[in-house]
Amino acid sequence: MSKQQSNSATKSEVSFVKRLGNWSEQGSKLGRKACLDGYIQGAEKRTDWGNIDKNAVLKVAQTALAQ
Repeated sequence: MSKQQSNSATKSEVSFVKRLGNWSEQGSKLGRKACLDGYIQGAEKRTDWGNIDKNAVLKVAQTALAQ
């Protein structure tokens, strides 16, 4: 895995996390905090992160949840 691949994949995942609860009707109904909480819980079970920096993405999700 190249650093560029990791950065690109991580940026895409961070972008996804930043939009959680905002871009779909279902997410809007659940609310941002519920979506972020679900993402974090699901991340614990995720085994294949590919080129994504798991720690960086989870930090973004946890920071957003705390706000």
